Amino acid sequence: MSAAPILIVHGGKVLDGLGAPALAADVVITGDRITEVRAGAADQYDAAIRRIDATGLTVMPGLIDAHCHISFDEPNSNDELFFHRREGLAAIIAAVNVQKVLAAGVTGFFDADCLFEIGVDLRDAIEAGIVRGPRMSTGGNALLTSVGGTAGRLIPDEGRRGYGKVVNSRDEIVQEIRRQIKLGVDWIKVHVTGLTLRQRGKGEVQVWSYDELR
Repeated sequence: MSAAPILIVHGGKVLDGLGAPALAADVVITGDRITEVRAGAADQYDAAIRRIDATGLTVMPGLIDAHCHISFDEPNSNDELFFHRREGLAAIIAAVNVQKVLAAGVTGFFDADCLFEIGVDLRDAIEAGIVRGPRMSTGGNALLTSVGGTAGRLIPDEGRRGYGKVVNSRDEIVQEIRRQIKLGVDWIKVHVTGLTLRQRGKGEVQVWSYDELR
């Protein structure tokens, strides 16, 4: 069995993510694990070992984006998301955007909900090595009542639109959650409040009962 490849990031200032001041140190990576972080660590390895010169740069743990909508891109409105997107193009854009997220230093992100079924497919493509991207956890379509969550009257009284699936009874809730579990989502998103035309004066309204949420 061949030895695990070694990569050395040397000459940079290392932030450990735990609040300590930046430290001038070398980072030794063996296989897919960090095995050493200390000043002068690179000196004990042969010059032929693969190295990255981080002089003048900061080395830090990967960032985590805890709330992302990778399939949305940069919409101007819910109207754009719901009525002016094609599934194939949205999937291609999401696959490009996820590489931008990785290049920005994010190595794990949470995709709260998605257009169509793009989130699960993109996560699986990343895990299969087809698309380069961070580790990804994803929801499917958000569960909404007909009150409409954050989209108000753009949401129909039943069916699916954009990132949302309308559920109007306990049985519909259970059926949709089971469908999403079968699809392979990592979590279920629920819009627990909704918008009405009088939102400015009345605020959002509660749209689920406690029993429905249970």
